[in-house]
Amino acid sequence: MASYALLLKLFSKPEYRTFLSVVMISVLTIILWFVIANEIGHYVRSIMMVTIFVAISALVLNEIVASFANRKRDIAILIAVGIWKHLIGGILLLKTIVYTSIGWTLGMIMAYLLGWLGGISNSIALQQIALFSVVLVLGPAMVAGISCLLHTSRFNVPEVLRQ
Repeated sequence: MASYALLLKLFSKPEYRTFLSVVMISVLTIILWFVIANEIGHYVRSIMMVTIFVAISALVLNEIVASFANRKRDIAILIAVGIWKHLIGGILLLKTIVYTSIGWTLGMIMAYLLGWLGGISNSIALQQIALFSVVLVLGPAMVAGISCLLHTSRFNVPEVLRQ
């Protein structure tokens, strides 16, 4: 039971880098909101959406890889105690989904309020964001989660503990 408490404590503690990732995801969401709300060409809008999706994926991937690298020794101890590698990967995946969702939600709220204060019609953006929200939240987190599962499956416990 104590190992699961250690697991929860290790992966739920936010770090400075996590806060920056949430802020950047919020900013990218605000930019996406105003790209959708503006009357620009379909191709330009598609390119911007793909670019923002890739940027959010890169932020989330950076977050999970840095979290994994900073806690290698702790993860090795937990695996040596008997925690499944896939459980650690799943917890890191859940962490990225939570942080991406927080950033996405904050960005949507701020963009809606900025648009409302600026007198911009938000109905088109609201419909499009609602349509793409699941893809734009779970997509980057899944990219990072797959990377984390690959990292945990190739994890060499004795080598890490010797260092």
